[in-house]
Amino acid sequence: MYNGIGLNTPRGSGTNGFVQRNLATLRSRPEKVNYKTDAEIAKLDRILQRKPNKEILEHEWKRKIELECVQLQEKLEEQGYKEEEVAEEVRALRASLSSKPRPIDPFSSDSHQMAEASEAKKQQLRNAFGIREDYVEGSAFSQEAQAERAAQEKAKREEKAELYVC
Repeated sequence: MYNGIGLNTPRGSGTNGFVQRNLATLRSRPEKVNYKTDAEIAKLDRILQRKPNKEILEHEWKRKIELECVQLQEKLEEQGYKEEEVAEEVRALRASLSSKPRPIDPFSSDSHQMAEASEAKKQQLRNAFGIREDYVEGSAFSQEAQAERAAQEKAKREEKAELYVC
């Protein structure tokens, strides 16, 4: 008996006890596949591609700076430094950390930091593949959009040509 199927023992059954799948059964299949509509897809894109809130990210960065400053202050006070020396060291650390750009942490669990990391990754890919900022998905299949883009590029070339002629 395998997985609760078959005979406990093939003795006396007139068979060898080999268990086989019945290939003659017809399995039911779903009648209709429900595809997502364009509106549902657009809604999902808006949810998945939310922009990070810069104010929240800046606030978190300032909190991290202040945490490091407090830790340094406590460490120096435990070592017996004077208040003026401690204040000067903390001020120097705060200035050096504030002058650095805020790092992007792709492994953070914060949604805004994840969104910022995702945005940076997308921008890096756009730059690598040479995709313009004003690119719209699916515009390659729209003949009107292609004609409009060609007209804009032609107008730009004519403006440049006029600058060189004068």
